Amino acid sequence: MLKENKMRKGLDRRDIILAGLWLIFLFFFSGPAEFLNAVPAGLSEKYIMVEGKPFIIKGAAYTLSYPERNHYTQIPVDVFAKDLKMMKEAGINTIKTYDVPPPFFLDLVEEYGLKIIVQVDYVGYWTKYNSAKERKAVIEEAVLNVKANKDRKCILMWAIWNDAPFIYNVNSRDVVDEFGMAKVNSFLKAVYLAVKKADPSRPITGSNMLNFNGSSLGFDFLDVISFNAYFGITDWNKGKFDPEKARDTVVQIRNLTAPYKKPVLISETGYSTYHTELDQGTVLKEQVRAIGTNFSGVVIFQWSDEWGKAGNYSVHDNNIEEHWGILDGYRNPKTGYQALKALWGK
Repeated sequence: MLKENKMRKGLDRRDIILAGLWLIFLFFFSGPAEFLNAVPAGLSEKYIMVEGKPFIIKGAAYTLSYPERNHYTQIPVDVFAKDLKMMKEAGINTIKTYDVPPPFFLDLVEEYGLKIIVQVDYVGYWTKYNSAKERKAVIEEAVLNVKANKDRKCILMWAIWNDAPFIYNVNSRDVVDEFGMAKVNSFLKAVYLAVKKADPSRPITGSNMLNFNGSSLGFDFLDVISFNAYFGITDWNKGKFDPEKARDTVVQIRNLTAPYKKPVLISETGYSTYHTELDQGTVLKEQVRAIGTNFSGVVIFQWSDEWGKAGNYSVHDNNIEEHWGILDGYRNPKTGYQALKALWGK
């Protein structure tokens, strides 16, 4: 234990030095005004740094949704405030979104002292990665969203894609097979560079899936490598779970990312209560424990059941995608919430 503490102190000193160098970079290359408005976030080889200290992400994926409502403007603001309060109580410190939240929600995130990872554009299997016109449009959208929100203290990172290489349903095209790895990577790097120019103060990430040709998209330029990986789930449709396979996935990701010497975030993991043979809370505990301190944090998918994922916002369909929440749609806690609260709460 003493040896471990000495190692931890040494890592903290190194991380603080790196954070200081990052702030110097911001001052001289971004200018004094941008420096003063910037969130003091940097990187070490393993951690995202906030105010000179490692920030371990304990996150939840989030959409502004509620049963029988097809748009957030139909949902009382009190619902979102209650969500954030319950997150704080469970020890969750970060929210991951899949689009840019409205200003009132970002106000709430700042009020409750949480951080947020904001996705600022929309690329996927539908994107034409050989189109200069489409690349320009994606860049313009991303930069517009970043410039509109970069003064927000709550924003931890920008995300510029999710689920690459985007082969996640029967309608998906294999974009790496169609356009080639170099072309897709070049397109995404152009988006990265534009976002970095618009806001040099924050890290940028993009979430990939494992075990595909294209799982390493962006490794060469991203500040933080992210994986959507459902640890230990050996049968997606039946919900079978193997703790040993969860540990194997940790080793796989570490080996895959080690040469890049960058922080690695598990940007999605979880267990759908569509499956009834296993308890969600038990599985989440095993997943979080397997991940341990190997990475810069973990985001649980997702905060609450999302009724509209099968297409009908007024019905909670018998569909695996509508049951991933650690709360149900009406915000009643499931065992997954209680498990995280036991692991992360104070």
